[in-house]
Amino acid sequence: GIKHSFEITQDAFATGDVALVNNKVYYYMALAYAYNEYMPYTDDPGDLYGLLGQMKPYLSGRKNIRIYSAMPHLTVNGTVVNSDYGTIPQVTRITGYGNGGMDVDLSKETVEEILSKPPADSSNIFGSPDYPIAYNSVYNINAGPLKVKVIDPLNVKPGNYELWLDSLYPVTIENVTGRFDVIGDTTSKMVADWHIEDLETGEIYHSDTTIIKDDEQLFLDLGLSVQITQPFKPGPIKIGKVSTGNNEFSSFSTVIADNNGLLSSTIKYEDSSVMWLSGISDEDIPGYPFNTLNWIRSGTYKSTDDATEDDYGMSISPPQPWDPAESYEKVIKGTWAPYALCSYTISSLIGSGPVQSPLGPAFSSFSKNLSGLADLASVDIVLTPDKSKWTRCPVIEMCNDSLLAEDHAIQFGLRHSPSIDKDGNFATPGSGPSDNPNDPNYISDHGMGWFPGYVINVETGERLNVMYSEDSYLGAFNGRDMQFNPTEKDPDQPIQLFDKNIFSGSGLNRIPVFGGKHFVYILKHDQKVFDKLGYYFEFNSPAYDAGQYAHDILDTLVDTPIATFIDHFFSQIMYVGMPMAVKGQKWLDNEVKIRIRIATPYRRGYANVNLDTVYPGMDYNNLYPSYKFNTEGVATSYEDPVKLTSDLEEIRAVPNPYYAYSAYEHNALDNRIKITNLPRKCTITIYDVSGVKVRQLTKDDDVTTIEWDLKNFAGVPISGGIYYIHVKAPEGEHVVKWFCTMRVPDLNTF
Repeated sequence: GIKHSFEITQDAFATGDVALVNNKVYYYMALAYAYNEYMPYTDDPGDLYGLLGQMKPYLSGRKNIRIYSAMPHLTVNGTVVNSDYGTIPQVTRITGYGNGGMDVDLSKETVEEILSKPPADSSNIFGSPDYPIAYNSVYNINAGPLKVKVIDPLNVKPGNYELWLDSLYPVTIENVTGRFDVIGDTTSKMVADWHIEDLETGEIYHSDTTIIKDDEQLFLDLGLSVQITQPFKPGPIKIGKVSTGNNEFSSFSTVIADNNGLLSSTIKYEDSSVMWLSGISDEDIPGYPFNTLNWIRSGTYKSTDDATEDDYGMSISPPQPWDPAESYEKVIKGTWAPYALCSYTISSLIGSGPVQSPLGPAFSSFSKNLSGLADLASVDIVLTPDKSKWTRCPVIEMCNDSLLAEDHAIQFGLRHSPSIDKDGNFATPGSGPSDNPNDPNYISDHGMGWFPGYVINVETGERLNVMYSEDSYLGAFNGRDMQFNPTEKDPDQPIQLFDKNIFSGSGLNRIPVFGGKHFVYILKHDQKVFDKLGYYFEFNSPAYDAGQYAHDILDTLVDTPIATFIDHFFSQIMYVGMPMAVKGQKWLDNEVKIRIRIATPYRRGYANVNLDTVYPGMDYNNLYPSYKFNTEGVATSYEDPVKLTSDLEEIRAVPNPYYAYSAYEHNALDNRIKITNLPRKCTITIYDVSGVKVRQLTKDDDVTTIEWDLKNFAGVPISGGIYYIHVKAPEGEHVVKWFCTMRVPDLNTF
């Protein structure tokens, strides 16, 4: 794509401070050229592909070079600028989802709407008005899923607009990696044309190209530009085949998305003076018990003798790592990660098998493959002391020896314990489920707890389900009380191996306890079907349903003949976190938000699954992405009466004082200053200290400055001293006191 607008903020030739100076004229040239060196050219016989390189990597333009001039200045004449270059107006989702690579944030009102809705159930289905989703999510200014930005802050008109994609169809992209050993080397994107309608005038604007390219299109009459692109999905994408020898070939996938789709990850406290949340950071250390810290398997490490130490995707031939640049090992200092990249444990649910780590938060390798990275979404994970916002959820057992677990619960199964209320009070065993959120047996009398916060998919506007774990054998580490209360991490102990709440014991006998193993699992709104071996089972993971679906699966499916298919359930986990408290800080002292942002392609619908019911108007634009945006908050205001008056106070004579020289002078005989920030129409009268009129200048144009050559009415240079510059305009009057010393002309310079 081509970028058609840009912002200049520095003087490339300045010495010292490079910031642009107001009222100084700068000159620019635009040079057109093309560059393409996909592979260096060489005629070296030792380089097999050298002759296939680019012989001429640089092409010059047509030499149609022009010089442009511009002068930065304050905005006057009552003009109020309500935006900057690059400001993105507020955007509202109508249909579709995805963010096109934009870092998005929901408005406060939209979050409140989502949290106000009741959990999903059999009568509150996807498509119902009360389903826990904001169907028409509103995004903050500068944080919407569309790159509709201000390019001319002085020319933004107030208005309401609608932008929509007219379809989504696949387009093949060739030479994806440029590797000659890959047969095919192709993939595809779902692309479309886009259109904008001015809802007040009915005028419709059309895109010049599809969203396959990151191309910027200018609308100078609106002061806006549109730059919409379709990013690649995160994770490995199949692009072709590679030879494995003996005339055999294997499917080949690789990561194409920039930074594997990760845009950013941040943590923000309501009170930054009390940072009470920490976590178990990933560390790439081989060998038990140290490798339990290597719980995020990003990278390209491949062990020569133990495949369970490999980073994910490195154990196959040829290696096809899922996160080769280790992008996801850096999320919140390595304390959160996609489920598909976590180390896995084959639990007793499906028998024996290779164990990547006995503390691996992922269930199995197969569940990770089913989960993948392609459906990662941008989420807000909020922990808060406000109990009205807490999430009802199942609590799963993380003790890897059922003989040591409470009531011999199996790892990754439900905790065999009565449920609790928000204060940690236990339900009466056998009391059955309640529909009152204040009861300890809400949803179920066993296996249920409260996650102290909530999670929202900021692209779909859905509230998501959560699970958390604990190790019931580790009662001394809060692992047996059903509460989400991990023990403290010592911020003064930089080596996690020596933190007694992460590893218990000493020397080589250290045992990983990981703060009681309070792992957090964020579930997707997702649908999977198992239809093999004579069995048919649907795994319909909804938006927030107070943990009902996950509890039912864990409570019933593990005891049926198809327990081996529970991988499908665990594959519906999107993210995993390993939080811990902080030594010396109060747990849940203030609200904290963890933001994980992923570049996701635009897609049809409202979420990753189809609507259960379609109410009138919900199938707008055939469910293809469509959005509304307005420029009311960023539009330019003109002739604001308050600003007209205050602008007079900004009038200046520069330089002041004038010491026989200014940067505005053209030669050694020239004396010149500028009177700046002037109204459009005004009269400037200069007086000396005795009140004698020295010179009068008039102005009636949009230029905000006027030059004075320091001469009087007769063209005679003025003498040094103090002068009063009186500016009279329809908006009022203003006087500037100015001092100068004049230099003696030096004719020897000519």
